[in-house]
Amino acid sequence: MLLPIPKLQDYGMRAEHGFLPPVLPLEVLSDLYFSPWEAVMPNLPRLIERKQIRGIVDEMPILSISKLLTESEWQRAYTVLCFIAHGYIWGDSPASERLPSSISIPLLEICAHLGTPPIITYAALCLWNFRPLQGECLDNPDNLVALHTFTGTVDESWFHIMSVAVEARGAPLVPILLKAIESVRRQDAIALTEDLNKAASTLSELSPLLQRIHERLSPKVLYNDVRPFIAGSRNLPRGLFYDDGSGNKEHYKYGGASAAQSSLFQFCDIVLGIHHGHNGDEAKEFVKDIRNYMPGSHRKFLEDVSLVANIRSFQKEHEADPALAAAYTRCLEMLRAFRDKHIGIVSRYIVIPSKAAARKAAENIVGGNGPEDADISGTAGMQVIPFLKQMRDDTKV
Repeated sequence: MLLPIPKLQDYGMRAEHGFLPPVLPLEVLSDLYFSPWEAVMPNLPRLIERKQIRGIVDEMPILSISKLLTESEWQRAYTVLCFIAHGYIWGDSPASERLPSSISIPLLEICAHLGTPPIITYAALCLWNFRPLQGECLDNPDNLVALHTFTGTVDESWFHIMSVAVEARGAPLVPILLKAIESVRRQDAIALTEDLNKAASTLSELSPLLQRIHERLSPKVLYNDVRPFIAGSRNLPRGLFYDDGSGNKEHYKYGGASAAQSSLFQFCDIVLGIHHGHNGDEAKEFVKDIRNYMPGSHRKFLEDVSLVANIRSFQKEHEADPALAAAYTRCLEMLRAFRDKHIGIVSRYIVIPSKAAARKAAENIVGGNGPEDADISGTAGMQVIPFLKQMRDDTKV
């Protein structure tokens, strides 16, 4: 008996929004009980700049999460505490390897509910951290602004909301490709071809949209000012100690926020039958591990979709169908083009500034050399360029 094709509503999703929340993110927790958290948020960049954030957090009360009622409130609480936590960790020198109980206790409880790690993720930075300026047009970055940033800069807001716009523009892929799975089950090659052509058309819009990131984002601001705050606890010598009052003194190492944590592109890979790496190699393990940084409901959705994915095998059985082969190939070409564009962006904003910083640091070291591309890691902890190139190169028929 065939497993049922997942229904979006069972995972807190909506066809029009894809992996963005089904309703717009809350801009504030309305219950005044949470005012100690909310009072920090509009002032966070200034508190960080003035080195006051740790003093404020150290004096915070430990709030109960029992007053969080809706999923939007849980998501808002997670976003708020992640921003405060990373302001605390990275907002002064040296970086703090301890997160105080006022943040640790509620954050750990909230993460248990949402299925997220107790560290800042793509969900906190992007999926649950935006508002439209007018209406609900979410795929136009000109109509979006980040609710919160660490730096208070237009550059950082633009960096976060570009991912939101890509998620929104790509949202139709979710219902289209779920329909494609159903078309295969009906053995309807004509309907599948139509579904894949629609998916390819949507995918083709993502690269030009992503290219707009250059309009308002300075490499210097991203690399020097923003990126340090979205690093994970793997960047701390011993990791991060969550002071939850349990007596557990263990330090934990998590990766930081990364676009690799987007569920949208793993969803496309799963449905189209794209496999990355080989059993036991680093890339395959990273793709698997990165799901642990996605919201639990998204992770479960991907797991369930993987159990019913059937398009690649059907296409191979019908290789004599030129229209189907062309539609499937175009999907892969458009996805590959997006990944190629992403490599160029990462090179400009991460690799080139990283090499420049390393060269500057090496000037005072006899024989010092800057890093090779293969040595530069992303915020999630993976060597970024080799990984992205493998993801691109694996996207093939």
